[in-house]
Amino acid sequence: MVAESAIPPMTQQDIDEMLTAAGAPLELHHPGYLNLFHARTHGHPLLVAATIGFLRGSGWLVDDISSILTGDPTREVRAETRRNLVVHLFSLLT
Repeated sequence: MVAESAIPPMTQQDIDEMLTAAGAPLELHHPGYLNLFHARTHGHPLLVAATIGFLRGSGWLVDDISSILTGDPTREVRAETRRNLVVHLFSLLT
């Protein structure tokens, strides 16, 4: 049997701490950016991590901030989650 536990959404302070740990430039710690991160990811830890990883991989280019709005940083994570959910649901039906 698999045990499940809920992970509470990250707060803007949590996101700010992750940005610090990842070496993000100071401009990304601005409340407006933190609000954008939180609004787009709903504080989901995996989506926050994917977004930070995307920006870090692009060298923290502020031009890539607009890509947060389009969902580019979390596209693969969301697709993988959907695939896993379909496989899990299918296994329950068989």
